[in-house]
Amino acid sequence: METEMGIESLLAPGATLRRLATGAVWAEGPVWIPALGVVRWSDIPGNRILQVHVASGETSVYRDDVEFTNGRTLDAAGAVIQCSHGRRAVERDVDGVVTTLVDRWNGVRFNSPNDVVVKSDGTIWFTDPPYGITFAREGHLGETEYGANYAFRFDPASGSVAPVITDMEEPNGLAFSPDESILHVSDTSVALRPGGNHHIRAYTVIDGASCADGRVFAVVEPGVSDGFRVDEHGNLWTSSGDSVQVFSPAGARLGAIAVPEVVANVCFGGEGGGTLFIAASTSLYAIETRTRDTVRPRLGSVDPMPVTARKPLVVVMGVSGSGKSTVGSALADELGVPFVDADDLHPAANVAKMAAGHPLTDDDRWPWLARVASTLSAAEAGGMVIACSALKRVYREAILAAEPATRFVFLSGSRELLAERMSHRPGHFMPASLLDSQLATLEPLAADEPGVTVSLDSGAAPVELAHLAAASLAR
Repeated sequence: METEMGIESLLAPGATLRRLATGAVWAEGPVWIPALGVVRWSDIPGNRILQVHVASGETSVYRDDVEFTNGRTLDAAGAVIQCSHGRRAVERDVDGVVTTLVDRWNGVRFNSPNDVVVKSDGTIWFTDPPYGITFAREGHLGETEYGANYAFRFDPASGSVAPVITDMEEPNGLAFSPDESILHVSDTSVALRPGGNHHIRAYTVIDGASCADGRVFAVVEPGVSDGFRVDEHGNLWTSSGDSVQVFSPAGARLGAIAVPEVVANVCFGGEGGGTLFIAASTSLYAIETRTRDTVRPRLGSVDPMPVTARKPLVVVMGVSGSGKSTVGSALADELGVPFVDADDLHPAANVAKMAAGHPLTDDDRWPWLARVASTLSAAEAGGMVIACSALKRVYREAILAAEPATRFVFLSGSRELLAERMSHRPGHFMPASLLDSQLATLEPLAADEPGVTVSLDSGAAPVELAHLAAASLAR
Protein backbone atom coordinates (compact mmCIF):
# COMPACT_ATOMS: atom_id res chain seq x y z
CA MET A 1 0.00 0.00 0.00
CA GLU A 2 1.26 3.48 -0.87
CA THR A 3 0.25 6.70 0.82
CA GLU A 4 1.00 10.31 -0.06
CA MET A 5 2.48 12.95 2.23
CA GLY A 6 -0.09 14.55 4.47
CA ILE A 7 -2.18 11.49 5.22
CA GLU A 8 0.26 9.62 7.47
CA SER A 9 -0.89 11.38 10.61
CA LEU A 10 -4.41 10.05 10.06
CA LEU A 11 -3.37 6.40 9.71
CA ALA A 12 -2.41 4.06 12.52
CA PRO A 13 1.32 3.24 12.79
CA GLY A 14 2.17 0.48 10.34
CA ALA A 15 -1.33 0.51 8.84
CA THR A 16 -1.73 -1.76 5.84
CA LEU A 17 -4.69 -2.38 3.58
CA ARG A 18 -6.20 -5.85 3.99
CA ARG A 19 -9.00 -7.59 2.14
CA LEU A 20 -11.74 -8.92 4.42
CA ALA A 21 -14.08 -10.44 1.84
CA THR A 22 -14.62 -10.77 -1.88
CA GLY A 23 -17.08 -12.29 -4.36
CA ALA A 24 -19.44 -9.37 -4.95
CA VAL A 25 -20.32 -8.06 -8.40
CA TRP A 26 -20.32 -4.41 -7.28
CA ALA A 27 -19.86 -3.73 -3.56
CA GLU A 28 -21.58 -0.64 -2.15
CA GLY A 29 -23.14 0.93 0.93
CA PRO A 30 -21.08 -0.44 3.88
CA VAL A 31 -22.13 0.18 7.47
CA TRP A 32 -20.62 -0.98 10.77
CA ILE A 33 -23.19 -2.51 13.13
CA PRO A 34 -21.63 -2.48 16.61
CA ALA A 35 -24.37 -4.56 18.21
CA LEU A 36 -23.43 -7.47 15.91
CA GLY A 37 -19.74 -6.79 15.30
CA VAL A 38 -20.33 -6.94 11.55
CA VAL A 39 -19.94 -4.81 8.45
CA ARG A 40 -22.98 -5.05 6.21
CA TRP A 41 -22.88 -3.99 2.57
CA SER A 42 -24.73 -4.24 -0.73
CA ASP A 43 -23.92 -6.28 -3.81
CA ILE A 44 -26.23 -4.26 -6.02
CA PRO A 45 -26.17 -6.28 -9.29
CA GLY A 46 -26.26 -9.47 -7.21
CA ASN A 47 -29.46 -8.17 -5.58
CA ARG A 48 -28.25 -9.25 -2.17
CA ILE A 49 -26.85 -7.93 1.11
CA LEU A 50 -23.60 -9.37 2.47
CA GLN A 51 -22.02 -9.09 5.87
CA VAL A 52 -18.74 -10.08 7.48
CA HIS A 53 -18.17 -10.73 11.16
CA VAL A 54 -14.96 -8.81 11.64
CA ALA A 55 -13.62 -10.77 14.62
CA SER A 56 -14.02 -14.19 13.00
CA GLY A 57 -13.71 -13.17 9.35
CA GLU A 58 -16.84 -15.16 8.52
CA THR A 59 -18.72 -13.75 5.51
CA SER A 60 -22.35 -14.58 4.85
CA VAL A 61 -25.33 -13.54 2.75
CA TYR A 62 -27.59 -11.54 5.07
CA ARG A 63 -30.52 -11.44 2.64
CA ASP A 64 -31.27 -12.26 -1.01
CA ASP A 65 -33.82 -10.64 -3.36
CA VAL A 66 -33.51 -7.28 -1.59
CA GLU A 67 -34.67 -5.06 -4.48
CA PHE A 68 -31.21 -3.67 -5.20
CA THR A 69 -30.29 -1.92 -1.95
CA ASN A 70 -27.50 0.64 -2.04
CA GLY A 71 -26.33 3.02 0.72
CA ARG A 72 -27.13 2.53 4.40
CA THR A 73 -26.52 3.97 7.84
CA LEU A 74 -27.82 3.51 11.41
CA ASP A 75 -30.49 5.52 13.15
CA ALA A 76 -30.39 6.52 16.82
CA ALA A 77 -31.92 3.20 17.88
CA GLY A 78 -29.28 1.21 15.99
CA ALA A 79 -31.64 0.11 13.20
CA VAL A 80 -30.33 0.04 9.62
CA ILE A 81 -31.67 2.76 7.34
CA GLN A 82 -31.08 1.79 3.71
CA CYS A 83 -31.81 2.91 0.17
CA SER A 84 -33.63 0.63 -2.26
CA HIS A 85 -33.24 1.20 -6.00
CA GLY A 86 -35.84 -1.43 -6.79
CA ARG A 87 -38.54 -0.10 -4.47
CA ARG A 88 -37.48 3.50 -5.15
CA ALA A 89 -37.63 3.98 -1.40
CA VAL A 90 -35.81 4.55 1.88
CA GLU A 91 -36.30 1.61 4.26
CA ARG A 92 -35.70 0.61 7.87
CA ASP A 93 -34.35 -2.89 8.57
CA VAL A 94 -34.71 -4.30 12.09
CA ASP A 95 -33.46 -7.89 12.37
CA GLY A 96 -34.51 -8.65 8.80
CA VAL A 97 -37.94 -7.02 9.06
CA VAL A 98 -37.94 -4.29 6.40
CA THR A 99 -40.34 -1.36 6.51
CA THR A 100 -40.68 1.34 3.85
CA LEU A 101 -40.23 4.76 5.45
CA VAL A 102 -40.78 6.96 2.40
CA ASP A 103 -41.07 6.29 -1.32
CA ARG A 104 -42.59 9.42 -2.87
CA TRP A 105 -42.78 13.20 -2.79
CA ASN A 106 -45.75 15.28 -3.93
CA GLY A 107 -47.55 12.11 -4.96
CA VAL A 108 -44.85 10.84 -7.34
CA ARG A 109 -42.20 8.20 -6.78
CA PHE A 110 -38.54 8.91 -6.20
CA ASN A 111 -36.00 7.93 -8.86
CA SER A 112 -33.78 5.49 -6.95
CA PRO A 113 -32.60 6.64 -3.49
CA ASN A 114 -28.86 6.10 -3.42
CA ASP A 115 -27.16 7.15 -0.17
CA VAL A 116 -28.49 8.22 3.22
CA VAL A 117 -27.48 9.86 6.50
CA VAL A 118 -29.39 10.40 9.74
CA LYS A 119 -29.06 13.79 11.40
CA SER A 120 -28.89 14.13 15.18
CA ASP A 121 -32.51 15.33 15.29
CA GLY A 122 -33.63 12.01 13.78
CA THR A 123 -34.36 13.36 10.30
CA ILE A 124 -33.23 11.28 7.33
CA TRP A 125 -31.40 12.95 4.43
CA PHE A 126 -30.87 11.07 1.16
CA THR A 127 -29.89 11.54 -2.47
CA ASP A 128 -32.05 10.50 -5.43
CA PRO A 129 -30.11 10.11 -8.70
CA PRO A 130 -31.49 8.04 -11.61
CA TYR A 131 -29.10 5.06 -11.62
CA GLY A 132 -31.62 2.45 -10.47
CA ILE A 133 -34.04 3.35 -13.25
CA THR A 134 -31.29 3.76 -15.87
CA PHE A 135 -29.25 0.56 -15.44
CA ALA A 136 -31.18 -2.71 -15.42
CA ARG A 137 -28.52 -4.42 -13.34
CA GLU A 138 -29.03 -1.87 -10.54
CA GLY A 139 -32.84 -1.83 -10.36
CA HIS A 140 -35.79 -1.63 -12.73
CA LEU A 141 -35.81 0.51 -15.85
CA GLY A 142 -38.20 3.43 -15.47
CA GLU A 143 -38.79 7.15 -15.80
CA THR A 144 -38.07 10.12 -13.58
CA GLU A 145 -41.52 11.04 -12.28
CA TYR A 146 -40.68 14.49 -10.89
CA GLY A 147 -38.33 15.39 -13.73
CA ALA A 148 -35.09 15.99 -11.81
CA ASN A 149 -32.58 14.54 -9.34
CA TYR A 150 -32.76 16.03 -5.84
CA ALA A 151 -31.52 15.43 -2.32
CA PHE A 152 -34.35 15.15 0.22
CA ARG A 153 -35.01 15.50 3.95
CA PHE A 154 -37.54 13.15 5.53
CA ASP A 155 -38.86 13.70 9.07
CA PRO A 156 -40.13 10.39 10.51
CA ALA A 157 -41.83 12.24 13.37
CA SER A 158 -44.11 14.29 11.14
CA GLY A 159 -43.98 12.26 7.94
CA SER A 160 -42.95 15.34 5.95
CA VAL A 161 -40.56 15.09 3.03
CA ALA A 162 -39.02 17.99 1.13
CA PRO A 163 -36.15 18.58 -1.31
CA VAL A 164 -33.13 20.29 0.25
CA ILE A 165 -30.83 20.38 -2.79
CA THR A 166 -32.20 21.00 -6.28
CA ASP A 167 -29.20 22.48 -8.13
CA MET A 168 -27.15 19.34 -8.78
CA GLU A 169 -27.23 17.12 -11.85
CA GLU A 170 -26.87 13.72 -10.14
CA PRO A 171 -26.44 13.88 -6.35
CA ASN A 172 -24.84 10.71 -4.98
CA GLY A 173 -22.86 10.40 -1.71
CA LEU A 174 -23.55 12.71 1.23
CA ALA A 175 -22.35 13.40 4.78
CA PHE A 176 -22.61 16.15 7.39
CA SER A 177 -19.70 18.02 8.95
CA PRO A 178 -19.13 17.15 12.65
CA ASP A 179 -21.30 20.06 13.86
CA GLU A 180 -23.89 19.47 11.12
CA SER A 181 -23.53 23.02 9.84
CA ILE A 182 -22.40 21.80 6.41
CA LEU A 183 -23.81 19.07 4.19
CA HIS A 184 -21.39 17.61 1.63
CA VAL A 185 -22.92 16.03 -1.47
CA SER A 186 -21.16 14.54 -4.49
CA ASP A 187 -22.29 15.04 -8.09
CA THR A 188 -21.40 12.10 -10.33
CA SER A 189 -23.13 13.08 -13.55
CA VAL A 190 -20.03 12.14 -15.55
CA ALA A 191 -21.24 8.55 -15.09
CA LEU A 192 -24.04 9.19 -17.61
CA ARG A 193 -22.81 12.20 -19.53
CA PRO A 194 -19.31 12.72 -20.97
CA GLY A 195 -18.03 15.99 -19.59
CA GLY A 196 -20.34 15.71 -16.58
CA ASN A 197 -19.44 16.46 -12.96
CA HIS A 198 -17.14 14.50 -10.68
CA HIS A 199 -16.95 16.83 -7.72
CA ILE A 200 -18.19 17.25 -4.14
CA ARG A 201 -20.21 20.32 -3.20
CA ALA A 202 -20.64 21.85 0.26
CA TYR A 203 -23.91 23.44 1.41
CA THR A 204 -24.62 25.55 4.48
CA VAL A 205 -27.37 23.97 6.58
CA ILE A 206 -30.04 26.51 7.52
CA ASP A 207 -32.00 25.99 10.76
CA GLY A 208 -31.19 22.30 10.55
CA ALA A 209 -33.76 21.78 7.81
CA SER A 210 -32.65 23.28 4.48
CA CYS A 211 -29.51 24.03 2.47
CA ALA A 212 -28.08 27.12 0.80
CA ASP A 213 -24.86 28.57 -0.62
CA GLY A 214 -23.76 25.52 -2.58
CA ARG A 215 -20.11 25.60 -3.67
CA VAL A 216 -17.54 23.15 -5.04
CA PHE A 217 -15.63 21.60 -2.14
CA ALA A 218 -13.30 19.31 -4.10
CA VAL A 219 -12.90 17.77 -7.55
CA VAL A 220 -12.29 14.01 -7.44
CA GLU A 221 -10.27 12.27 -10.13
CA PRO A 222 -9.69 9.69 -11.43
CA GLY A 223 -13.19 8.30 -11.16
CA VAL A 224 -15.95 9.80 -9.06
CA SER A 225 -16.89 10.39 -5.44
CA ASP A 226 -19.47 7.62 -5.32
CA GLY A 227 -19.63 7.75 -1.52
CA PHE A 228 -17.76 9.14 1.46
CA ARG A 229 -17.66 9.72 5.20
CA VAL A 230 -16.51 12.68 7.31
CA ASP A 231 -14.36 11.91 10.36
CA GLU A 232 -14.56 13.48 13.82
CA HIS A 233 -12.04 16.16 12.79
CA GLY A 234 -13.99 17.16 9.68
CA ASN A 235 -11.74 15.39 7.14
CA LEU A 236 -13.61 13.83 4.22
CA TRP A 237 -12.70 10.28 3.10
CA THR A 238 -14.04 9.61 -0.39
CA SER A 239 -14.05 6.91 -3.03
CA SER A 240 -12.30 7.43 -6.35
CA GLY A 241 -11.22 5.35 -9.31
CA ASP A 242 -7.99 4.09 -7.78
CA SER A 243 -8.00 4.97 -4.10
CA VAL A 244 -9.64 6.46 -1.06
CA GLN A 245 -8.82 10.16 -1.22
CA VAL A 246 -8.79 12.32 1.92
CA PHE A 247 -9.59 16.03 2.02
CA SER A 248 -9.22 18.50 4.87
CA PRO A 249 -12.26 20.43 6.19
CA ALA A 250 -11.16 23.27 3.89
CA GLY A 251 -11.08 21.01 0.82
CA ALA A 252 -7.30 20.56 0.56
CA ARG A 253 -6.27 17.11 -0.67
CA LEU A 254 -4.28 15.42 2.12
CA GLY A 255 -3.46 12.24 0.24
CA ALA A 256 -4.79 8.90 -0.88
CA ILE A 257 -4.84 5.24 0.12
CA ALA A 258 -4.24 3.13 -2.97
CA VAL A 259 -6.80 0.33 -3.45
CA PRO A 260 -6.43 -2.35 -6.14
CA GLU A 261 -10.09 -2.08 -7.22
CA VAL A 262 -12.40 0.83 -8.05
CA VAL A 263 -13.75 2.20 -4.77
CA ALA A 264 -17.49 2.73 -4.26
CA ASN A 265 -17.98 3.79 -0.65
CA VAL A 266 -16.47 3.70 2.84
CA CYS A 267 -17.47 3.67 6.50
CA PHE A 268 -15.74 3.81 9.87
CA GLY A 269 -16.23 1.20 12.57
CA GLY A 270 -14.56 -1.70 14.29
CA GLU A 271 -14.19 -2.29 18.01
CA GLY A 272 -12.43 1.02 18.61
CA GLY A 273 -14.21 2.91 15.84
CA GLY A 274 -11.00 3.64 13.95
CA THR A 275 -11.16 1.02 11.21
CA LEU A 276 -11.96 2.34 7.75
CA PHE A 277 -13.95 -0.23 5.77
CA ILE A 278 -13.80 0.16 1.99
CA ALA A 279 -16.32 -1.28 -0.47
CA ALA A 280 -14.47 -1.59 -3.78
CA SER A 281 -15.77 -3.41 -6.85
CA THR A 282 -15.80 -7.10 -5.86
CA SER A 283 -14.34 -6.81 -2.37
CA LEU A 284 -14.42 -5.29 1.11
CA TYR A 285 -11.14 -3.92 2.45
CA ALA A 286 -10.06 -2.45 5.78
CA ILE A 287 -7.29 -0.24 7.14
CA GLU A 288 -6.64 1.11 10.63
CA THR A 289 -6.72 4.87 11.22
CA ARG A 290 -6.26 7.32 14.07
CA THR A 291 -9.69 8.84 13.70
CA ARG A 292 -13.37 7.92 13.84
CA ASP A 293 -16.66 8.59 12.14
CA THR A 294 -18.82 11.57 12.97
CA VAL A 295 -22.19 10.05 12.05
CA ARG A 296 -23.72 11.77 15.09
CA PRO A 297 -22.41 14.74 17.04
CA ARG A 298 -20.43 14.01 20.17
CA LEU A 299 -21.81 14.70 23.61
CA GLY A 300 -21.92 18.38 24.43
CA SER A 301 -22.26 19.50 20.81
CA VAL A 302 -25.34 19.56 18.60
CA ASP A 303 -28.25 17.78 20.30
CA PRO A 304 -31.89 17.55 19.24
CA MET A 305 -32.92 18.66 22.71
CA PRO A 306 -31.19 21.37 24.78
CA VAL A 307 -28.98 19.83 27.44
CA THR A 308 -30.76 21.85 30.11
CA ALA A 309 -34.07 20.26 29.09
CA ARG A 310 -32.76 16.70 29.38
CA LYS A 311 -32.47 14.60 32.48
CA PRO A 312 -29.44 12.29 32.59
CA LEU A 313 -29.29 8.88 30.96
CA VAL A 314 -26.77 6.84 32.94
CA VAL A 315 -25.54 3.25 32.80
CA VAL A 316 -23.94 2.06 36.04
CA MET A 317 -21.54 -0.66 34.90
CA GLY A 318 -19.19 -3.21 36.39
CA VAL A 319 -18.90 -6.91 37.16
CA SER A 320 -21.36 -8.78 39.28
CA GLY A 321 -20.92 -7.90 42.96
CA SER A 322 -19.78 -4.34 42.32
CA GLY A 323 -23.04 -2.93 43.64
CA LYS A 324 -24.49 -1.70 40.35
CA SER A 325 -28.07 -2.08 41.52
CA THR A 326 -27.56 -0.53 44.95
CA VAL A 327 -25.46 2.39 43.76
CA GLY A 328 -27.59 2.80 40.65
CA SER A 329 -30.78 3.04 42.70
CA ALA A 330 -29.19 5.64 45.00
CA LEU A 331 -27.92 7.59 41.98
CA ALA A 332 -31.40 7.56 40.41
CA ASP A 333 -32.83 8.97 43.63
CA GLU A 334 -30.25 11.75 43.67
CA LEU A 335 -30.84 12.63 40.02
CA GLY A 336 -34.62 12.34 40.30
CA VAL A 337 -35.00 9.79 37.50
CA PRO A 338 -36.35 6.20 37.26
CA PHE A 339 -34.08 3.22 37.97
CA VAL A 340 -34.03 -0.02 35.97
CA ASP A 341 -31.97 -3.14 36.68
CA ALA A 342 -30.82 -4.67 33.40
CA ASP A 343 -30.83 -8.09 35.08
CA ASP A 344 -34.61 -7.88 34.75
CA LEU A 345 -34.23 -7.49 30.97
CA HIS A 346 -32.36 -10.78 30.45
CA PRO A 347 -34.25 -13.40 28.46
CA ALA A 348 -35.17 -16.45 30.52
CA ALA A 349 -32.60 -18.54 28.63
CA ASN A 350 -29.79 -16.21 29.75
CA VAL A 351 -30.90 -16.40 33.40
CA ALA A 352 -31.03 -20.19 33.27
CA LYS A 353 -27.60 -20.38 31.69
CA MET A 354 -25.98 -18.16 34.32
CA ALA A 355 -27.78 -19.94 37.17
CA ALA A 356 -26.26 -23.19 35.90
CA GLY A 357 -22.80 -21.63 36.15
CA HIS A 358 -22.25 -21.13 32.43
CA PRO A 359 -20.91 -17.76 31.21
CA LEU A 360 -22.87 -15.93 28.52
CA THR A 361 -21.53 -15.64 25.00
CA ASP A 362 -21.80 -12.53 22.86
CA ASP A 363 -24.63 -14.20 20.96
CA ASP A 364 -26.48 -14.38 24.29
CA ARG A 365 -25.69 -10.77 25.17
CA TRP A 366 -26.59 -8.90 21.97
CA PRO A 367 -30.40 -9.30 22.25
CA TRP A 368 -30.15 -8.31 25.92
CA LEU A 369 -28.03 -5.24 25.14
CA ALA A 370 -30.53 -4.26 22.45
CA ARG A 371 -33.26 -4.28 25.11
CA VAL A 372 -31.07 -2.18 27.41
CA ALA A 373 -30.45 0.33 24.61
CA SER A 374 -34.11 0.55 23.61
CA THR A 375 -35.11 1.04 27.25
CA LEU A 376 -32.73 4.02 27.49
CA SER A 377 -33.93 5.46 24.18
CA ALA A 378 -37.53 5.22 25.31
CA ALA A 379 -36.71 7.31 28.41
CA GLU A 380 -35.96 10.37 26.20
CA ALA A 381 -36.08 13.63 28.19
CA GLY A 382 -37.31 11.93 31.38
CA GLY A 383 -33.90 10.47 32.16
CA MET A 384 -32.99 7.08 33.60
CA VAL A 385 -30.33 5.19 35.50
CA ILE A 386 -29.90 1.58 34.44
CA ALA A 387 -27.60 -0.98 36.07
CA CYS A 388 -25.92 -3.02 33.33
CA SER A 389 -22.59 -4.85 33.36
CA ALA A 390 -21.57 -3.47 29.90
CA LEU A 391 -18.20 -5.15 30.37
CA LYS A 392 -16.76 -4.62 26.87
CA ARG A 393 -16.26 -1.35 25.06
CA VAL A 394 -18.12 -2.73 22.03
CA TYR A 395 -21.16 -3.32 24.26
CA ARG A 396 -21.04 0.30 25.42
CA GLU A 397 -20.65 1.50 21.85
CA ALA A 398 -23.79 -0.45 20.91
CA ILE A 399 -25.67 1.36 23.67
CA LEU A 400 -24.27 4.72 22.54
CA ALA A 401 -25.31 4.01 18.95
CA ALA A 402 -28.91 3.77 20.15
CA GLU A 403 -28.75 6.64 22.64
CA PRO A 404 -25.69 8.91 22.22
CA ALA A 405 -26.53 10.96 25.34
CA THR A 406 -25.74 8.00 27.61
CA ARG A 407 -23.05 8.43 30.29
CA PHE A 408 -21.37 5.54 32.10
CA VAL A 409 -20.44 5.14 35.76
CA PHE A 410 -17.88 2.33 36.16
CA LEU A 411 -17.73 0.78 39.64
CA SER A 412 -14.17 -0.50 39.98
CA GLY A 413 -12.99 -2.75 42.78
CA SER A 414 -10.40 -5.38 43.66
CA ARG A 415 -11.13 -9.06 43.05
CA GLU A 416 -11.00 -9.74 46.78
CA LEU A 417 -13.64 -7.12 47.55
CA LEU A 418 -15.89 -8.28 44.72
CA ALA A 419 -15.62 -11.96 45.73
CA GLU A 420 -16.45 -11.07 49.32
CA ARG A 421 -19.52 -9.11 48.19
CA MET A 422 -20.76 -11.93 45.99
CA SER A 423 -20.47 -14.41 48.86
CA HIS A 424 -23.22 -12.47 50.64
CA ARG A 425 -25.72 -12.93 47.79
CA PRO A 426 -26.98 -16.52 48.20
CA GLY A 427 -29.51 -17.58 45.61
CA HIS A 428 -28.60 -14.89 43.05
CA PHE A 429 -28.61 -16.29 39.52
CA MET A 430 -25.03 -15.09 38.97
CA PRO A 431 -22.86 -17.42 41.11
CA ALA A 432 -19.50 -16.32 42.51
CA SER A 433 -17.82 -18.94 40.31
CA LEU A 434 -18.37 -16.70 37.29
CA LEU A 435 -16.54 -13.70 38.77
CA ASP A 436 -13.22 -14.60 37.12
CA SER A 437 -14.97 -15.01 33.77
CA GLN A 438 -16.43 -11.52 34.11
CA LEU A 439 -13.11 -9.99 35.16
CA ALA A 440 -11.43 -11.60 32.14
CA THR A 441 -14.07 -10.06 29.89
CA LEU A 442 -14.05 -6.64 31.55
CA GLU A 443 -12.62 -3.71 29.58
CA PRO A 444 -12.54 -0.77 32.04
CA LEU A 445 -14.06 2.53 30.96
CA ALA A 446 -11.48 4.32 28.80
CA ALA A 447 -10.57 8.00 29.10
CA ASP A 448 -12.21 8.82 25.76
CA GLU A 449 -15.53 7.22 26.71
CA PRO A 450 -18.30 9.39 28.16
CA GLY A 451 -18.49 8.80 31.90
CA VAL A 452 -16.57 8.41 35.16
CA THR A 453 -14.86 5.68 37.19
CA VAL A 454 -15.71 5.34 40.87
CA SER A 455 -13.52 3.19 43.13
CA LEU A 456 -15.18 0.81 45.58
CA ASP A 457 -11.99 0.16 47.51
CA SER A 458 -12.49 3.27 49.67
CA GLY A 459 -15.27 1.49 51.52
CA ALA A 460 -17.69 4.40 51.03
CA ALA A 461 -21.38 3.67 51.43
CA PRO A 462 -23.53 3.30 48.29
CA VAL A 463 -25.21 6.67 48.89
CA GLU A 464 -21.79 8.34 49.10
CA LEU A 465 -20.64 6.61 45.93
CA ALA A 466 -23.80 7.75 44.17
CA HIS A 467 -23.22 11.33 45.33
CA LEU A 468 -19.62 11.19 44.06
CA ALA A 469 -20.78 9.82 40.69
CA ALA A 470 -23.46 12.53 40.35
CA ALA A 471 -20.96 15.28 41.13
CA SER A 472 -18.44 13.89 38.64
CA LEU A 473 -21.07 13.57 35.88
CA ALA A 474 -22.10 17.18 36.39
CA ARG A 475 -18.62 18.53 35.65
